[in-house]
Amino acid sequence: LSPKDDRLLIIVDVNHYGMLVNYRRGVILHRFKFKQPVREMKFSPDGSKFAVSYGKHVQVWLTPGVRREFAPMVLHRQYTGLVGDVTTLDWSSDSSVLLAGGKDCQARVWTVDTVKDYGPWT
Repeated sequence: LSPKDDRLLIIVDVNHYGMLVNYRRGVILHRFKFKQPVREMKFSPDGSKFAVSYGKHVQVWLTPGVRREFAPMVLHRQYTGLVGDVTTLDWSSDSSVLLAGGKDCQARVWTVDTVKDYGPWT
């Protein structure tokens, strides 16, 4: 459930299909398929984006609106670099930094938007 407004819900089933739902109205706004099983999904604190982990990858998507649109799902960034599968995601309080932890006890920190002279660290 989106923290920005509690109307937007994203559900992922066991067949890797995601549904974007207007929770208050009970209306499915969009259906989409992820390429691999989703392990973790988390909205940013400001609700403008959500992160999804599958395998060793993390994707950050822009959160769509609550109205039906032709192509509401917009991929913002894709991150890699973990050796093991991603098991946890967490956002900074201002939604500018994303942390991903993996099965191999490694963590990666990424900025969500481009920052001059920034290099990710583990």
